Order: sequence, then structure tokens, then C-alpha cells
Amino acid sequence: MKLMIINSPIGSAPTSEPDVTIVTDSSITTHKNPLFVPDANAEYVFELAPAVKIFRLGKSIPVKFASRYYDAITLIARVMPVIDGKPVRNGSAIYTAYDSAIVRGEWIDDLTKQTLEVTLGEQKVEINIADLRIDETISMLSKYFSMKIGDIVSPCYLPLSTTPVIDTRITASLSGCNVINIKVK
Repeated sequence: MKLMIINSPIGSAPTSEPDVTIVTDSSITTHKNPLFVPDANAEYVFELAPAVKIFRLGKSIPVKFASRYYDAITLIARVMPVIDGKPVRNGSAIYTAYDSAIVRGEWIDDLTKQTLEVTLGEQKVEINIADLRIDETISMLSKYFSMKIGDIVSPCYLPLSTTPVIDTRITASLSGCNVINIKVK
């Protein structure tokens, strides 16, 4: 199982040569486990992104058939070090693939909504599902990678972030469903 993250803001069209980060399953923690912030860097940012779960095997998937390959949506939270005032979204595995680099929320099987309300603490944003460009992203990524059962695709990142503070709780919800509720340690 792998997690494929497109390093583009919401609404960006997929490019022929995407800026993609591949994260292994050992770097993913679930919403049920505490988040241990690494000691390696002084500052981190907790950034939300939508993600879908692949449930069919596929390669070179046309856009018109891409919706047949995912069956659930959630939020993931990338815990990224901040260097020179900017979050490090890609690069060395030290920055992108350490333990708990990704917090995966609880899966939601309802994909019929056209708009999603995402909250992170007090911050809220409403997004149109079409702006996520999920089908286009899956089609583009399937030209480079085999889509396997259990893979996770994150088509963009959202304009919601916070700084993880030790001994606090971070919560995030997707259309009223609490998908992330973690203790920071």
C-alpha cells in the first residue's frame, strides 16, 4: 500500500509531470493513535488534504472510468517540518516519510455530495468536489504507477493548517463527520 500525494493547492489542474510525493504505509498513523511530533526540527505544520481509497487494481485508467476505482473519502493530515518559514512538502525522506508523517482520518463511504465542508479546529472551508479533480488525478497517476487495492490518492492540499502543540488535541471533520481526533505528544 502506498499514499500518493499531489503537491498542488486545491483547484490546480493535474500536469503531465506532476509534483508527487510517495509515502509508504509505515509513515501513516490512523486517527485512533496519538501523534508523536519528532524532535528533529523546531517547528512543524499540520496541513489537511482530502484523500480517496483505491479498491480496484488498474493501470492507465481513462478519466471517464476513474470514478470506478475509489470508494471512500477522508482527510489526511501531513505533519511537515517548517524550514526557512515554509513547510517542506517534498524532498528527502527525512522530511516526508518519518513515522507519523501522515495522519489518516476515518473513511467515509458517502461520495454523493457535491460540496464538502472541512473544518480544522475553528477554521472552516467549503469545497466543491469537482475542484478536487480526483478522476483526473487518478488517471494521470495511473500512467506512472499501478493503482492497487488499498492505495490512497490525495489530489491536492487545502488552505487549512495549524501548528501541532504538545499535549493538545487536533480535530478535523468532513461534512460534519469527525474524521481526525488525535492527541499530540
